[in-house]
Amino acid sequence: MEGIAIGAYAIGAKRAFLGVKSSAQKEVAALQRALEEMSDRSCLGPVPIELALGPEDYLFGEEKALLAVIEEKDAMPRGADFPPYVMGLFVRHPSQLNPAVVNNVETISNVPHIVLRGASWFRSIGTSDSPGTMVFTLSGDVQKPGIYELPMGTPLRELLNDCGGGVRPGRKLKAILSGVANPIALPSHLDSPMDFGSMSRIGSGLGSGGFIVYDDTACMVQVTHLFSRFLWLESCNQCTSCKQGTAQSTRCLTQLIEGSGDEMDLDLVINGAMMAPQANRCYLPVEHSLLTPSIIRNFSQEFIRHYHRGCRNCREAVLPVMRDFDEATRVFTYSLGRAIP
Repeated sequence: MEGIAIGAYAIGAKRAFLGVKSSAQKEVAALQRALEEMSDRSCLGPVPIELALGPEDYLFGEEKALLAVIEEKDAMPRGADFPPYVMGLFVRHPSQLNPAVVNNVETISNVPHIVLRGASWFRSIGTSDSPGTMVFTLSGDVQKPGIYELPMGTPLRELLNDCGGGVRPGRKLKAILSGVANPIALPSHLDSPMDFGSMSRIGSGLGSGGFIVYDDTACMVQVTHLFSRFLWLESCNQCTSCKQGTAQSTRCLTQLIEGSGDEMDLDLVINGAMMAPQANRCYLPVEHSLLTPSIIRNFSQEFIRHYHRGCRNCREAVLPVMRDFDEATRVFTYSLGRAIP
């Protein structure tokens, strides 16, 4: 709340909004209580702050879709030619574009600490190009899934092994997904520092710090299908890039799993992924084009073994769409996600 208030005051904003999923009932209640208490004590300055409650949709996290929800519309991204800093909120006429600034909550939460302690203090944590800390989410095939705040630049190995307890006894690490927006990381990348530059240099990315771990029992064909299908279903279905490209990849991956697919289907999976980021309204199809080919490239033999055979005795993959986390049991509650785009 303080970060929003400082930012809004600094740029001369007239209103400020904090977007949060309406399903996060505990968090919504805490935010409402904090907003009331701080407003009663005049701690938030002259700019009114409002909670914008949104749907469970993945696209609610996309900045243009967030603006649509604030305007009480569906979470549908507008055209790429109209980013928030060009056309913002409540625009009634093209001559009055009312630009808006959209910031990640984790970013804006650093502002009060920097104001209090100074930029030099903030830059003393982390790395030169990625200062500060980050809240990392660790899920999948680790012994201690959880949410961990660490300095930027902490080695990936420390998150997985020291914080997460490593993979289960007798198992081997197979792959690490940095959310659904980046190419995969491999066991050989464990010593990479978790900062934006270092993760990019290994051919992956840091994203929002959410890591999904798979051990050697995971079927990477199922994993690829799971995330391709997730991105297709969570798409707004407004653009050809998702309606055709991502849908094609998902359909052909289904055939590989069911046993009717072959090398032509695998080519179509890659083709669908690579043609996806064209005339897109948001970054979602680009995410698909980065993640899907990277898994196929690194586990090509596993895909070949599925030709005309499908999955046989493969462990069912779980889609880690997080809804809640129980700190006592260290168990995430997952959402089922959408059934149709």
